[in-house]
Amino acid sequence: MRLYIVFLFFAISLQAQSDPSGPINLQATPQNFLRAMAIENPNSRQVDTLIQLSISYSFTNEDSSVILGVRSVEISKDHDDRGIHAKALLELGDTYRIFGDIPKGEELILEGRAIYQSLEDEGQVAYANNKLGAVAVNKADYNQAVQYYLSALETWEKLKDSSNLTNPYINLGDAFWRLGQPDKAEEYTNKALQIAEALKQDQPRMFALNNQGLNLKALAESYAYIADTISAGAQLYKDSVHLFYDKALQNFEKAYALAQKLNNKQSAMRHLINMATIKEGKAEYPEALELTKQAEILSKDLGDVLLMVLIKRNLTSLYRQTGQLSKAITYGEEALQLAQENELPGYVAGVSDQLYQIYKQTGQYDKALKNLEQYKSYQVNTLDTEKVKAIAEIEEKYQTVQKEKQILTQQNEILELEKSNAKIARQRNLYTGSAGLLVLLGYLGFQINRIRRERNDKKAFAEALIYAQEEDRKRIARDLHDGVGQSLLLIKKQLESSHNVTLENQTMISNTLEEVRSISRDLHPFQLEKFGLTATINDMVEKVGKASDLFITKDIEMVDGQLSEKAEINVFRTVQEALSNIIKHAEATAAKVTIHQKEGAIHLKIQDNGKGFDHELAVIKSKSLGLRTMYERISSIGGKLKIEKGSPKGTVIDIHVPISKKSN
Repeated sequence: MRLYIVFLFFAISLQAQSDPSGPINLQATPQNFLRAMAIENPNSRQVDTLIQLSISYSFTNEDSSVILGVRSVEISKDHDDRGIHAKALLELGDTYRIFGDIPKGEELILEGRAIYQSLEDEGQVAYANNKLGAVAVNKADYNQAVQYYLSALETWEKLKDSSNLTNPYINLGDAFWRLGQPDKAEEYTNKALQIAEALKQDQPRMFALNNQGLNLKALAESYAYIADTISAGAQLYKDSVHLFYDKALQNFEKAYALAQKLNNKQSAMRHLINMATIKEGKAEYPEALELTKQAEILSKDLGDVLLMVLIKRNLTSLYRQTGQLSKAITYGEEALQLAQENELPGYVAGVSDQLYQIYKQTGQYDKALKNLEQYKSYQVNTLDTEKVKAIAEIEEKYQTVQKEKQILTQQNEILELEKSNAKIARQRNLYTGSAGLLVLLGYLGFQINRIRRERNDKKAFAEALIYAQEEDRKRIARDLHDGVGQSLLLIKKQLESSHNVTLENQTMISNTLEEVRSISRDLHPFQLEKFGLTATINDMVEKVGKASDLFITKDIEMVDGQLSEKAEINVFRTVQEALSNIIKHAEATAAKVTIHQKEGAIHLKIQDNGKGFDHELAVIKSKSLGLRTMYERISSIGGKLKIEKGSPKGTVIDIHVPISKKSN
């Protein structure tokens, strides 16, 4: 009787709220599950309620989420509102994707998108593309994922739908991170975080913070690799490892707090795993174990096989590193069995490698050999697959080249016919003009050689002048740092040990010391010798952004070791002068620095959205000392510098510098 009353009340409440403007939000509870499953002949809003409840269960219970999703598809199939059926298909497809059935999930999402396309609903088509991007990520097709996400982003920007913009930005950050492009990943993730903060969206904030943490973690691991492979200066990189690990951990902790606030257990579990990997990277194994065990408890409730395998594999590694080998074996065998049952070859290989090392350590060589064979088999199969792909790519390129050769041959035959017809006519005129031409060529050759000598002399003088200036700057900077700077540092230490010193004196000495250091850094960028051109330009761009109102972004590839020391200092000074000109003269609000390596050269682009030039470019080149110095610097290292007006406004500076060996 009580259950009947509950159902009656629920049905009346749903019928009373027939407005299709939005779903009735329900929590994932057994009572609400029963209520939702009892719906018959629903209106659009009731179907949407069922869909939302299915989404809520996707964070806590796979079976309930799928049952509700299937039910929402069934009862909306013959509904007058085709859009609600498309939505049911999309969300059920996403549920299948989340829990590992990628082909089924993709099929349903494509079916839902087709309905939205027929309805010409651009916003929902973008929503479907965003979900298809996630499918592509699960299939490790990250380039396809980027295309889907960019398509969704473009549509929502066109529709000025700011509430949905955070999703593709977050997803693009994740995709570029997986593609090994951390700068682009950081750029899109930061945009997502800015929008989420402005709109006070907790869930996008959580995902953006997690992605930022992954970027910082990757950066820490790259510094750790450098520290392990060099001898001189390794401590500096180790300090960077700890710094970025700590920053990453702070991001994961904030994301975990938001996951708890949102009661999103699946995301909370992922953040716990990420926090544990940071602790493991810092060799804080007890803390890493505690966090991973917390994630294990959550994984039992959610039933996410991929995460369960990952957690068991991580526990295998942690128990092995802490000497608890029997527990390591238990978790390793469980992880291996789960990975094999669910056909996860990458996880099978990773766990097999762990078990091989453990069994070898415990003297169980037969089991060690078995796991080693599994690991090697995966490597061979992977290499074979990559080899087949490589051969296919080479063959495709070969066929393209052959077609191009065939076209070129035909074009050459046509040209030869035209040449033979014109040859007779040219010969008639050739003999009569040859004598006069020889005299003219002789005179022109003399003039050209004279001009070339003068130009080369001026170029050599300019290069020598620039080089002498840099050497003087370097000497003065060293004298300031090693002489005046050290003396001030000694005075500061003596004052700190004195009981009579005042706070004002301490502050004055500290400020003076910092000013000397700043002047020294500006005179000569010693970071070039210590950290390389890439890090030095990155640091300069960040400092310019912090010290001015200019919103400056960057897309800088690693170009260390590609240029001579002379070329590096000239490139650095040119970028420095360009940014200085933007701040002083451009009246710009935004700028971007791009550095890429392609076709045997380093390509740099500095662009802004300022007022541009008021005069002709040729006049500016001749009268501006700063611009002339930029031209001379790039010309002296065999490069080319071009300045153009931006579109629709601003200025674009293009620089091409040929790659040269690292030498003085």
